[in-house]
Amino acid sequence: MSEQESEPLGRSRLGLFVDIGAMGQAAITGGYAWAVSVAPSAWARGASIGPKLAALVALASLVAGVVLERLSPPQAGRARVRPMILWTFVLGCVLTWFATLESLGPTRMTAARGIASVLGWALFAHACAAPAVARAPEARTEAGLPGRAPLSKQGGAAIIVAAIGALALQGIGWGVTVPERAVLVRVVTLACGVAVVTASASVATEHHRARRGGQPAKPPFFWLGLLTLMTLGGLAWAWLR
Repeated sequence: MSEQESEPLGRSRLGLFVDIGAMGQAAITGGYAWAVSVAPSAWARGASIGPKLAALVALASLVAGVVLERLSPPQAGRARVRPMILWTFVLGCVLTWFATLESLGPTRMTAARGIASVLGWALFAHACAAPAVARAPEARTEAGLPGRAPLSKQGGAAIIVAAIGALALQGIGWGVTVPERAVLVRVVTLACGVAVVTASASVATEHHRARRGGQPAKPPFFWLGLLTLMTLGGLAWAWLR
């Protein structure tokens, strides 16, 4: 098969997420967040018909948003439709949680569900706030300019390991019953996760710059030492407990 024949097929597969538009991208991430954090509460044992209806309205609003965005005018119509649909989805999820507060307690909220919920709502917030993913314009090359080099295997592996570590940190403290301590644990683990991912991205960027001939920056020994001290202190506290 020639390159001209294989190009449309590749675009139809890899560009599906890009071609569905801003509302479609938000609907995919919102549907995942709904499935892992809202549906288990709405259909928990003993739940009434009210939270089920609120959850169904929230899910239907995502589907309606994708359809309405396709039918609306390109600019003004879509700008009016998207906020209304997204707020309908969020309010439907909030009403479901308020009607089933017992399903959000530490006795029913497992660590796996908590991590999936944090990840799902973070992706949904990013899809709503950030610009929609679109196809990149055709690259233009000029004489004398260095081409863009791919990320090294070491840098990519460091970012992947840091992302896994940041997700693993979110599994800590879901069994804490005291509300103040539970909130403190969530804030600390989120801050540590962001710090780990940021540090790994900085290391990968500096390594990439050094490979391209630039002057590498000094390693952040202070922050690495502080992170190591916090990790060892947490492990010691958990062991002695």
